[in-house]
Amino acid sequence: MGNRIFHCWSVHRSKDLIDAIVNSCDIYFYQLGLLVGIDGIYELGKRLGFGNVVGIDLPEEKKGLLPDTKWFDERYKRQWSKGHIMNLAIGQGEILVTPLQLACAYTVFTNDGKTVRPELLFGVQPELRGTKISQKSIEIVRQGLTKVVEEGTGMLARLGTMPIAGKTGTAQNPFGRDHSLFAGFSPIDRPQILVAVIVENAGHGGSVAAPIAGHLIEDYFNKYGSGSR
Repeated sequence: MGNRIFHCWSVHRSKDLIDAIVNSCDIYFYQLGLLVGIDGIYELGKRLGFGNVVGIDLPEEKKGLLPDTKWFDERYKRQWSKGHIMNLAIGQGEILVTPLQLACAYTVFTNDGKTVRPELLFGVQPELRGTKISQKSIEIVRQGLTKVVEEGTGMLARLGTMPIAGKTGTAQNPFGRDHSLFAGFSPIDRPQILVAVIVENAGHGGSVAAPIAGHLIEDYFNKYGSGSR
């Protein structure tokens, strides 16, 4: 794009959206981001709760940042390019997301298209919020998240017998090593636990955050069993 070459993190084959999720294919999502556009990414991100507080009963929660066309026009005086869209499409660039926002966004895959306003106290029934995301879209992404742990970048999260669905992430850091991310849930068909792990300055998500998430989920089932909700 322009005078810059946008690389993928690795060399692999991707045929469709599910394969792109499994392989963390940056090239696929660069192109998808260009098709959807800044405001398309913004609208979907808002449905998932990005760019706003999730409403947990704790003080000083951060909103993060979910930029739209107006924000880019004001920030760059209309001198921004398609390269900004491509960065945004893979979670880089100007977007800022808290770990709690990431976890809440993933609840759309565990609650039939609804996200959760989390509660700090155990046993308090959380509020569910509709997102208007189709069940078909949710099922496609769930297939990808399942295969990520079965055969993709998140295989190190697969520690016990309980199947896990999730996604790795590696956030570039201009001040040091990359940040390592993984978000996932288990069991896949009727989820009981969801975790979001972020390890700063630790490298690839699949190498560091994914096995930590696997241990957390395994410890949960070892303590509470698979029949607990």
